[in-house]
Amino acid sequence: MYVCHNCEKEIEEIGNFVRCPYCAWRILYKPPLPVARSIRAD
Repeated sequence: MYVCHNCEKEIEEIGNFVRCPYCAWRILYKPPLPVARSIRAD
């Protein structure tokens, strides 16, 4: 999954066409994976 830098919509597949299908922006990035954190409650 990728995210468009301009309109911030999620894109499932890219394929050969390397542009956002919504706004035709060319800067796409992969969002970071969520990090599991342990929280200590006293």
